[in-house]
Amino acid sequence: MNIKTVLIRVDASANVGSGHLVRCKSLAMKFLDSGVGVIFAIKTSDAKLLSNLKMIGFIVEVIPAQYSFEEDANLTAELAKQHNSNLIITDICSDSNVKNSKNFKKYFLKLNQYNLNIAVIDDLEKIDLPFNLQIIPYFGADKINYNLYPNTRYLLGEKYFIAPTSLGGNFKKKVIQNKIKNILISLGGSDKDDLTIFALKALEGDSRFEVQVVIGPYFNNKAKEYLNDNANSKSWTIYPKDNLCDGLIWADLAIIGLGLTRYEAAICGVPNISITREKLEKYNNDAFITSGIGEYISIIGDDKTDLLNTINKKDIEVQLREKISRDGQALIDGLGANRILQEVQKLNLL
Repeated sequence: MNIKTVLIRVDASANVGSGHLVRCKSLAMKFLDSGVGVIFAIKTSDAKLLSNLKMIGFIVEVIPAQYSFEEDANLTAELAKQHNSNLIITDICSDSNVKNSKNFKKYFLKLNQYNLNIAVIDDLEKIDLPFNLQIIPYFGADKINYNLYPNTRYLLGEKYFIAPTSLGGNFKKKVIQNKIKNILISLGGSDKDDLTIFALKALEGDSRFEVQVVIGPYFNNKAKEYLNDNANSKSWTIYPKDNLCDGLIWADLAIIGLGLTRYEAAICGVPNISITREKLEKYNNDAFITSGIGEYISIIGDDKTDLLNTINKKDIEVQLREKISRDGQALIDGLGANRILQEVQKLNLL
């Protein structure tokens, strides 16, 4: 009897970050637990990452970095057929790919030419093509007036958010302390704008707080050197990215980016401040920003005033922190991977 398999096409790099891979690993574990084999087709040069995937029990195939979108699609389809996978799941809607929208669309046009089932984990902007399954697991996606195709099954909104397996399945109500003591800083897998150092310098010398810092797998050498050189003399503890969930459970407040960590903080009920070097107007379609579940700050230059003022404001607003925690946990239950697997089985895509 042949074992059913699914091929997951995802990227991870300093440019893309690691968030797409983290959620794909969580989804892949659900498939493995249900008796479905998983093949990862990934464009990365990170040997440690590839080894980790293989140790878990996944088959791993590498997509050459120099491949065009069409070459990538051809190889992806060929690998699926080679491994007897009737279903390809893609999660490659990174900022860099979406910016190259015309050529990026060619990837999916080419992929759709093969006689395979295609499921796309998409961005809020949505690829305007028909697929078997299109998943946009972001807050507010179910309220956007998308162009929908009659034969595509759409899974839209935060109920399909894929939580990291390390969070487990029991999301306990967060106990909000009267004063903020524990602050977690987690600015993604790569932190290209060096916001981790910015946040640490803002908190430097403030004896009110204990600080934990999460180092992403693609942090640049400047950030790593600063963190390691100052670790013994400053009041912070450094953790690898894999310990993010432990950090969220520990934290009274999280300083994070505008990526998937916002959803993980909501699941854990952690009040948070999201910081970015970009203007917030860029995220007009991001309903999370207007939801009230967290604070958002656009960082200009090296001015730490807004961040410090917001931390101090959060410190005294206990009821507001309780509301953010309560609303976040009510919004996202972390069971998105289960729902996606159920839909795949219901549609008989494997």
